[in-house]
Amino acid sequence: ANEIRRLQQSTYLLMPRVAFARLVREVVHDTGDRSAPAALATLQQATEAFLIGLYEDSYYTTLVSKRVTLMKRKFQFMCSRYEDDVLYKQKASKAAAAVAA
Repeated sequence: ANEIRRLQQSTYLLMPRVAFARLVREVVHDTGDRSAPAALATLQQATEAFLIGLYEDSYYTTLVSKRVTLMKRKFQFMCSRYEDDVLYKQKASKAAAAVAA
């Protein structure tokens, strides 16, 4: 509980910067693009915010079902909900762009 409070009050990133940069390089390896350090930092902040929100929402499902432990299937359910939301937003932005054109 103390560790959770300490992490909630801190402002530093949770994932090591070098490990995240290595992961990004591995994912975009096929494109050959180079990324600026500021872009990597922004991407890392957005990634961490997304993951923290995902875990928070997943944990709320645990509280609703009156459990203490986050079950794998609850987390997978929330991942699928987030995925559906992202796909919906992509379709909506494409539709808006088509209307604007």
